[in-house]
Parts: sequence; structure tokens; C-alpha cells
Amino acid sequence: MTAIEESSIAIIIFSEDYASSRWCLEELVKIMECKTQKNLIVLPVFYKVEPREVRRAMKGYGRAMAMHESNVRKDTEIVKRWKKALSDAGSLSGWYYNNEDEAEFIRGIVTQVSSRLEPTTPLYIAKYPVGINSQVQEVISLSQKEWDGDDVLMIGIWGPGGIGKMTITKATYNANERHFQKSTFLEQVRETSNKYGLVELQKGLLSQILSPGHLTVYSEGRGSSLIREKFRHKKILLVLDDVDDWRQLDMLAGGGDWFGKGSRIFVTSRDKHLLTSHGINHVYEVKPLDQGEALDLFNQHAFPHCKKPEIKKDLIDRVLHYASGFPLALVVLGSFLCGKEEPAWESALHNLSKSPDQTINKVLKTSFEGLANNAREVFLDIACLFKGNRIEYIKKVIDNSRDFDSTIEIEILIERSLIRNVYGTLQMHDLKEVHSSSQDPVYLPNNLRWLEWSNAPFLEFRSGRKKLVGLDIQKSHIRQVDGKFKNFECLKYINFSQCKSLVSVPDLSSIPNLESLNLDGCKSLVEVHQSVACHDKLKFLSLQFCFNLGNFPHTLKAKSLQALDLFGCFKLEKFSDIPEKMEHLEELDLGWTAIKELPASVENLVSVKIINLRKCKRLPTLPSSVYKLQNLKYLNLGGCSNFVMFQRTRRIQPILMAIWDFEIYSG
Repeated sequence: MTAIEESSIAIIIFSEDYASSRWCLEELVKIMECKTQKNLIVLPVFYKVEPREVRRAMKGYGRAMAMHESNVRKDTEIVKRWKKALSDAGSLSGWYYNNEDEAEFIRGIVTQVSSRLEPTTPLYIAKYPVGINSQVQEVISLSQKEWDGDDVLMIGIWGPGGIGKMTITKATYNANERHFQKSTFLEQVRETSNKYGLVELQKGLLSQILSPGHLTVYSEGRGSSLIREKFRHKKILLVLDDVDDWRQLDMLAGGGDWFGKGSRIFVTSRDKHLLTSHGINHVYEVKPLDQGEALDLFNQHAFPHCKKPEIKKDLIDRVLHYASGFPLALVVLGSFLCGKEEPAWESALHNLSKSPDQTINKVLKTSFEGLANNAREVFLDIACLFKGNRIEYIKKVIDNSRDFDSTIEIEILIERSLIRNVYGTLQMHDLKEVHSSSQDPVYLPNNLRWLEWSNAPFLEFRSGRKKLVGLDIQKSHIRQVDGKFKNFECLKYINFSQCKSLVSVPDLSSIPNLESLNLDGCKSLVEVHQSVACHDKLKFLSLQFCFNLGNFPHTLKAKSLQALDLFGCFKLEKFSDIPEKMEHLEELDLGWTAIKELPASVENLVSVKIINLRKCKRLPTLPSSVYKLQNLKYLNLGGCSNFVMFQRTRRIQPILMAIWDFEIYSG
């Protein structure tokens, strides 16, 4: 029995006479106990017997059980234990032998068992994994609840960014991986989903669990069907890290019935409701480190090799207070203060104390403020453009665009835990949050050509001519942009979509080469400056679902404009006058607006092909000048409940025949 307790894998060979042996049955009970209590891997071999004979005590197994019952009439409980063990073991997936080549059969078993015994490389946890063991044991305990060998459990790991969700989940994964047929850890689900889509995640999951094959994933629906079909008979350990959307769960782990008996699915997220609404069985809240653990972790980074300078205990206590037990904050501050004398500590803590809050974001921001100008520029380049790229590529691009060598700056950033070298690529923590709550501006270099920064902080450029061509800061928290667009002669593309706090668009005449302006989903936007509608180079202007937009320029004469989209601007009651011919505008979308009329000057849209007026419920009629639009091919009046009449003209006659469909074609 001791040998069973010390084993990692138990192979049970169910032969025709197996159940007649009391010793075999006692060993089986012990094996199944170790499976439950110690996660022993149990693999049955059904040798010339069918699994149902073992599971249901049929044929020879039924006769053996009857014999045992007659022999131990005074101790019927022992026979019940044997039957339970047979039923449980007979339900496990294994191998069924029925007069085939024994040597080949055994070779297949050896191959599969050997793969289970091969040492796997554990996931990297942390340089100093302080204070995680107790939380890992709590998570493992949760994963063993309701354990009967057959259930599938989904466990959520919940907490704010920087508290150590991934670290604890990696340690849990390492401790349990060998007990499963297949296992995989999908990192950065949110980021990967946003960048490349769910199909890429599904492909990655399938390729890691299954042997290389020719599975084609061409859609999310196809991917989820394949995952369910291929995994439902496998005991799987799966981790989905940093999930932030219900569709990610639905497409990657739709439910327990997607996976084989005994599978465990761990999901880390900052959103507790997302976990509970998906039917996660248990949600574990990650706790901050206690005072002793926090001090230990901080000391490991601030005073490596026990080379502790004369730093007052009061200063260390202030650092621990600011960090609030968050491992990420302790690592960043410890690395930042490492090797510095007391005056530098005093200065850093003084700056931190003036911050309106004391979250991890502020701690990381303090680390950023401790950088020299060159290191700041490299940091921003990586954060905005190069996160996840290989170090050689990043150095090549930065060195060719800056007047300094970036090698030392990258080393400084790594030393201060702002970025990490992960297998030759530069990674960083969720730095969009580092500054998102900050009221202080982040200064950008004037020679920056392109900036994509979703959820960006308050941005400022230095004085002088800027080389920026594209500015994409969608989902950011800007309210006003007055005075920010001076000396932007090269800027062509602006994307402010989903900037839900943006109230107005200022004078953009100082951006002479602007070609595209996207303001979709700016829910607080109430007005747009007249310069936007008179811009000579502007080709595309989109303001979809700007729900509060009431003031659009009264005159439209952007002579290069090709498409204007105001769909869903519910409060817009009046559309612009068009005093001059517009040779390039081909698409005009005013659907779901509150306009009461089109101006007679609409006839100056001489090239327009598509006009959408769907759901303009206050629009009663069209001006007669609309019939002069010789290039108009499509006119949508669907849902215009107050629309009463067309004025009859020779050209409109074919349109009248289709008016009841509310989609009107002419040609």
C-alpha cells in the first residue's frame, strides 16, 4: 500500500478474474482513495473485459461480487467499498484490449505513460516568490471541492491589476499539471483578443492541446465547436489569463460539458461579475501581502545580496504603506530605490505623498518620473509601439530615429521592473492603467511619426514643429483639446473614437493636411467647430453615435470630403447649408438623427451616390432640389414615420414604385 501512496501513476489491469481476488480489490480501493486525496493518475486497462462489466459488476465481475457477499455476510460495508471502487474505476478512460497484437498494444500504453512521466518545464513564477504558498494552497483546495473524480470545475482568480493573480495561478498550474492528460496556460487573453481576435486564441488552444494536424479554424463558431468536440473526452488543465469579456469565455470555455471528467479550468480576471455570470463554480479573491510578506518582498528587491544601506525604518514603512501589499508595487519601488541613499528615498516618497491616490498606477508613475529624458523616450516608444517585439528589432528602430544608443536605457528600464525581457522580447505590465488616472501630462517627442495609445493619459508635445502623421488615442479620457494642435503640419489621421468624455472639437485649421477625423462614440460631444466642415483636405468625417451632438457646423464646404457619417446623432436637428458645389462627397449618412428638413442647397452634392435618412422620424418631406442629384443611386427612408409625400417629377417616377419598401433606388 505504501508503494501506491508514493506513486504518480497507477495502471490497473482489469482481467476476467480480477474481481475474484480480495487483495486486488483492496488495492483498488486504496488506488481510488489516492486518486481523490493525492491526485494520483489512474489509468485502467480492460483486458478481454468490457468497461461496463467492471462498472456495473456484470458477468464474471457480478459472480465474483456475489461470492464475496456470501463470504462476508457480517461485513457488507467492505463489499460496498469494492463495488464503489469498481464503478469509479470502470468509468475512467483507458485502454480496451480484445485479441489484438499484444506487443503493439503494450507499446502504445508505454508511449502514453512515458509522455506523462517526462519532466515538463515549469512556468516561471517570480524572481522572489514571496507570500504565495498559502494562497496557492487555498486555490488548490477550492479546485478539489466537490471532487468525485468525474466533475469538471471552473475556478475564478479575481483581483485588481498588480496583486499577483498570474503568479498564484502559475504556481497552481505547476503543482497540478502532471495530474492531467493535457494542460495549457493561455496568457494575456484580453490583449491577444483585442489585437488578433478570438480565432487566433482558439487556434492556439487547439494546437497546444492536440497533436499537430490539419484542423481549420475559420470563424469563432467553428473554433468553439472544435474545442468542445476535441476536448470533451480529455481530462484537461486549462488556464485563461486576464479575461475581460464574456465572449472570450464563451468561445474558449463555454461550459463544463466542453471538457472531460476531472478537468479543471482556471480563469483570472479583474471583473468578478464576469466570472460569476459565466457560472464559474468558485471565485477566489487574491489577497494583498501581509506586512511581513510585503517587507520580505520589498527587501529582496531594494537590498539584494543583503547589502543594506543606512535607511531609516520610517522610510521603509512609508514605502510599505504606499504599496498596500501589492506585489507589483513592491517590486517596482524596491527596484527603483535599490542602491539609493536616504535623500533620494525622501524625495521619491515626498513626490508620492502628493499624489491624490496611492494605487499601483501611482507607484508605477513615480518610477516613470524617476527616469532621465532618454530613458523616458525609450519607455514611451516601447509602451506605445513596441511592446512584445524582439529586443534587436526595438534597438534597431530606436537607434536609427534617436541621437543616442538605447542599450543602456533598455537595461535601466529592465532593472527598474518597468519592462521585462521575456525570451528575447520586451514586455511590460498594463501600463495603460499606470497613467490613466493621472492628471499630469505625459510629454511626447516632436519627432514621433505615429501614435496608437488606447485609453491614453493626458498627452502633451513640446513646443516647435511636430512630425506626427497619425494620432489614434481611442477610448481615452480627454475632455478638451483646445490649443493642443499647433505646428502639426504633417498630421493626416486623427482617431478620437470612444473618447466618452470629449465635449467639443476645437478649431482644426492649424492642421492643414488633415484627411480623416473619427469621432465615433464620443457620447459627451456637443459641438464641432466650423473649421472642421470647411477643411480643404478633409476626406472622411465620422461622428456615429455621438448621442449629445446638437451643434454641427451651419455651413458645409469641405471641398475634398468624400464621406460624412452622422448616424445615431439623436439630438442633431439641423443639417448644414451647402453653399458651393461639392465634387467629391459620395456618401451622406443622417440616419437616426432628429433633422426636420434637408436644405435646398443639397443639390450642390453633385457627386453623391448614397443618402441614408433611415429613422429620421421628424422628417416630413424632401426639398424638390433633391431630384437634381443625377448621381444618386440609393436613398433610404425606412422608418421615417412622419414622411408624407414626394413631389412628383419625371425622374422620381421609378422611385415612387418602390417607396413602400422605404429603400429607394434610381438609375
